[in-house]
Amino acid sequence: MGRRFVDAWHRAERGELTDENAERHVGFETFETFSRIVTPKRLELLRHVHRHRARSIRALAIALGRDYRRVHEDVAALVEAGLLDRDESGLHADYEAVEIQTRVALEAPRKAGATSIRVPKLFDPELGRTLVNRLLTT
Repeated sequence: MGRRFVDAWHRAERGELTDENAERHVGFETFETFSRIVTPKRLELLRHVHRHRARSIRALAIALGRDYRRVHEDVAALVEAGLLDRDESGLHADYEAVEIQTRVALEAPRKAGATSIRVPKLFDPELGRTLVNRLLTT
């Protein structure tokens, strides 16, 4: 959370944030998780679907010259991660690029699982202003 969050908050308050102009952000718990999900074959699949929507997994497997079962597994992983969209028209990746920002911990985590923090309700105006003011002053 930082400048990007504050900017989005202000756009939402002004009524400027819509489904069409909203940014999509996908997070991974660790770099290892990211590298398990975004493999070279899956990146190739994403690039292909970005250029040529696929009506089905079978059509995609044929276009890529890959085994249906493996392509199905890749599609499921990418859809679950939020990197690939699937609807009644088929599969699509409607974004131009993936921007990666990462921090890699040099020490192994002491316990499994992500650290969680309590965050106030997103659109409670009074708490929101307080949160935004705190973010701007830190």
